[in-house]
Amino acid sequence: MNKNIYIISMILILGLTSCNMPDEANNELANSENRILTAAAQTVEVILTENPLQATDEPAVSTLVIPTLGATETPDPADAIALTANASDSTPESDLPCNLASFVNDVTVDDGDDFTPGEIFTKTWRLKNSGSCPWTTGYDLIFFDGFSMGGPASQQLTNTNIDPSDEIDISVELTAPTAEGTYKGTWKLRSSEGIVFSLSNDNAFWVEIDVVP
Repeated sequence: MNKNIYIISMILILGLTSCNMPDEANNELANSENRILTAAAQTVEVILTENPLQATDEPAVSTLVIPTLGATETPDPADAIALTANASDSTPESDLPCNLASFVNDVTVDDGDDFTPGEIFTKTWRLKNSGSCPWTTGYDLIFFDGFSMGGPASQQLTNTNIDPSDEIDISVELTAPTAEGTYKGTWKLRSSEGIVFSLSNDNAFWVEIDVVP
């Protein structure tokens, strides 16, 4: 760097001096200046080659980190699944009515069985508790319509609780009419609160026989 300053200073001095010298001296000085300028240019070229200019370091740029608001965070799908599962756990499994029965089968006396006039027989149905409430000792079997065939107007349904999905055999003692023909009697159930119910769509269950000689 000092060498460069020296060369530039010499050029300025020679330029100022040449303005006040005779022509011959000026010519000689001009030749000297040309030689000096050539040498100076070569010197500068060598200096630039050996010591290239270093790029100025750019100032570091600070990065502003903006935190993401919690409200915009994307929920974890696993959490969503867990929430859905928990919500479904609290939902009732079904909308079953409290009192509902389903017919399973006839245990005794199929439809159309023959009986003689006045013959005593026992009819047994197998029903399932398809409701959401247990059948307690306060529930009854009741005659509903048709021919009662000597059966009671009502009788206790069970002497123990019949829980939902449990089955029960219900028996009633009947007597065949004295006249020949086909006879059918329908029956239903009654809750301890006095609510009459039966199969789905309020269909009753029944006994049907033929009285023959």
